[in-house]
Amino acid sequence: MLISIDTSILIHAERGDEATMAALEARSASGKIVVSSVALAEWLHGASAVKDAGRRVRARRFYDLVLSRIAVQPFTADDAIEFGRTCGELRAKGVTVDFADGLIACQALRLGVAVLTSNGSDFSKIPGLEVVDPKAKAPDVEDAEGQEG
Repeated sequence: MLISIDTSILIHAERGDEATMAALEARSASGKIVVSSVALAEWLHGASAVKDAGRRVRARRFYDLVLSRIAVQPFTADDAIEFGRTCGELRAKGVTVDFADGLIACQALRLGVAVLTSNGSDFSKIPGLEVVDPKAKAPDVEDAEGQEG
């Protein structure tokens, strides 16, 4: 199963959170992991605003590492249409979703992939979206390779 990683995962991984790193390693071993261009932009926006120069350098190195190991999924017009429809319908019902999380979630929904996030609160509001917690056990690599997807 292909899985898209959320900004929260990038933040925790860049900060060296061992559980998040293990979750990424386990899932990226099968090569079936992507990062939305929206999540990448959101993470880089925050990382670039940090005043500590050393942390900015570390973040840039992490960014380069992410790009060397994980495919970036561009946000498309079809993703924008899915976002407008899905989050608009939710808004009409009085349900609000963080803008960036909505973009990431609706892109994943359109692609038919799960989202790996430590911030399940907004993502769980999107009907039909599979949300995966990084603390959940990753599927075995053999199992992932044997599946079509």
